Amino acid sequence: MEIDREIKISEDKIFSIINIRPAIIRPPYGALSQSSINEIVKNNYKIVIWSIDTLDWSQKESINIAKNVLDNARDGDIILMHSNSDKKTTLEALPAIIKGLKHNGYSIVTLSELLNIKAYQ
Repeated sequence: MEIDREIKISEDKIFSIINIRPAIIRPPYGALSQSSINEIVKNNYKIVIWSIDTLDWSQKESINIAKNVLDNARDGDIILMHSNSDKKTTLEALPAIIKGLKHNGYSIVTLSELLNIKAYQ
């Protein structure tokens, strides 16, 4: 199955870089079907979806990206941010997001800590 192949390729690539295998998957676009869920679970992964989309894929100003996060943040949120080469504004928004979240009393933690799951196999 294509999903199984993509999981294996991604897992091997991550392993080649950091020498450990991931245990968490965020599906592209958050799109899941029952068959994709079955394949992910079969491969012993946990599925994680975000609760705040920064909209950095459509926003061109870092202030709007930061405002979107800070206006909508709640305890336990998982914030979706992209790091591909055309997301300079995401990088520029990050300091304001971190500062604003901390100012509002939030702590920034890993998925493992937030969800009490293992990040790596």
